[in-house]
Amino acid sequence: PDRAIEELKRFLETNPKDLEGLVKLGHAYVQKERYEEAMAVLEHAVAINRNYAPAYFYAGRAEFGRQRRKAEAVEKRQAAGEKVVREEDKPDWTNAVVAFTNARDRDPENIHYREYLARALTESGRKRDLTSALEQYDTVIAAYRKADRGGPKVQPSAEVYYSRGLLASKLGRPRDEVLKNFQDAL
Repeated sequence: PDRAIEELKRFLETNPKDLEGLVKLGHAYVQKERYEEAMAVLEHAVAINRNYAPAYFYAGRAEFGRQRRKAEAVEKRQAAGEKVVREEDKPDWTNAVVAFTNARDRDPENIHYREYLARALTESGRKRDLTSALEQYDTVIAAYRKADRGGPKVQPSAEVYYSRGLLASKLGRPRDEVLKNFQDAL
């Protein structure tokens, strides 16, 4: 990604409003975990075209990465014996949820947008968000089944079934439902 970043930056010097170039640069920054730089580029892309779903998706990925980093830092501090964590140090998944929701709303058929939305909703931990995450996973799994019946080709992800199983268990869903998800993950 380092070389791609430099090439894309050069390209964008002469094409500063190229949405695809901006999103690719944002994606490259996300891959390098340079989340703040990714957000700046992707916010610029959204300002150019508020209906461009990939810009929202990669902004969500950048925000998700940023909050995941915060969560890991909190976990590390707690493992070291720290009892009190300041509120501003805790992860807040709201912006990631909003970005993924915007991507999903602009391209409802894109199951990757729904999968990442489900992940961010799950991370928030709020009961209503967990229920919404389950609904997103159900939509993704329905797309897998549709593909099995001759619909658009979609590569099923074991992680989706596994994550849905964990979530269903957490929400107290029936044992058979939870076990089916884990079986499907295998």
